[in-house]
Amino acid sequence: MVAQKRIGMDRAIFATLLNRGSSAIANLLTIACLAWFFTAEQQGYYYTFASLFSLQVFFELGFTFVLTQFSAHEFSKARAENSTLAEREHASARLHALIRMSRRWFMLVAVAFWLSVTVAGLVFFTKNQAPSSSLAWQGPWLMAVAAFSCGILLLPLNAILEGCQKIKEVAYIRTWQDLVGFGCFGLALAAGAGLYAIVILHAMRVLTGLFLLKRTGLLAWLSTQHDKSNTMTASISWKKEIFPFQWRISLSWLSGYLIFSLFNPVLFAFHGAAVAGQMGMTFAVFMGITNIAMAWITTKVPTFCQLIALDKQDELKEFFLSTLRKSSLISVLLIGAGLVLVLGGPKLFPVLANKFLPAPASIWIAISCIANFFVFASAAYLRSFKQEPFLYLSVCMAFVTALSTYFLGKYYGANGMTFGYMAATVLISLPYALIILRRKLRN
Repeated sequence: MVAQKRIGMDRAIFATLLNRGSSAIANLLTIACLAWFFTAEQQGYYYTFASLFSLQVFFELGFTFVLTQFSAHEFSKARAENSTLAEREHASARLHALIRMSRRWFMLVAVAFWLSVTVAGLVFFTKNQAPSSSLAWQGPWLMAVAAFSCGILLLPLNAILEGCQKIKEVAYIRTWQDLVGFGCFGLALAAGAGLYAIVILHAMRVLTGLFLLKRTGLLAWLSTQHDKSNTMTASISWKKEIFPFQWRISLSWLSGYLIFSLFNPVLFAFHGAAVAGQMGMTFAVFMGITNIAMAWITTKVPTFCQLIALDKQDELKEFFLSTLRKSSLISVLLIGAGLVLVLGGPKLFPVLANKFLPAPASIWIAISCIANFFVFASAAYLRSFKQEPFLYLSVCMAFVTALSTYFLGKYYGANGMTFGYMAATVLISLPYALIILRRKLRN
């Protein structure tokens, strides 16, 4: 108990860490399975598939993050002890209106994503497949996009549930999605499914998530939020309330794609699938570790929103700084361990040989992830105020990183690409984020 208190552990963090831990373990097992069962070319296709799936942000436009923020504010008002019955019923009605809006939005998103990304992938891989390659990627691609598109329909449910303080429950569902999805993925690889294992991975994640949402009663729980407010109706104006916040988030997220997801397609196009696979595997290790460390921050976002809604500014500041101190130490230690794994793993396990990027590129990525942790933590805190102070930073970083990724990647390969990314992160993104955070904390 003392150790838990010192590092800021609570049930929500534990559940989220269990999810992040299972994701990390699944990530490591996936790396082992890819190294053992996939050729270098297949590994490149696996990670480039994932990069194209990230085009989801161009359709979702940051709405899941907005849903968590708005639902957290309305949920806290609906249960505030100092509110009147009418105020609580009004907040509950607004929460239900948010649920209805999200269902319509993500139905359109799923269909648009499926149609557009299917065609984009067919064009990209047809154009850039090596002339000597005989790998049949078309069938796996078509089926994998369809399965991934179905998973988009579950995103608004999880986002709203997290805003309604169901963080622990959602984290457990995601844990089981990882266990079942990646477990079936590994079995499919062992059975010789090849790229079709990607289809099985995403299909099982969707089926597991849907089953557990029903089995745990979370879907029914969401419907009861409306029953409690059946004497009052309310609406939320997307144009007046959500759009002023969402357009900033969406532009930031679109910029994020240019910052984080261009690496594999660029390397695939100019240097082949094998190099893209090395980049994908190395980056997956460090980003997976960063996501684990971010659990100390992301699980606190609904609490940040509630303290803001209740105007407890001093308590909010103290709570955030305490969380940041503990999580930053954990981040540095975990990323250091990841660097040891990437550099030392191939020496201990020959099957990992040529699966990771060389030492210089791996070090640049590790440094970038440490800097990014502080950027991500600052962004999570500042966005709890339903603001997007990193909009200009995101656009600037997207422009700089996209150019450096393309040109340095084209002419200098992975080493040049990762150095450019590290330089932009350390010299532009980190100082800007810390300056904005410091100003907010002072005010």
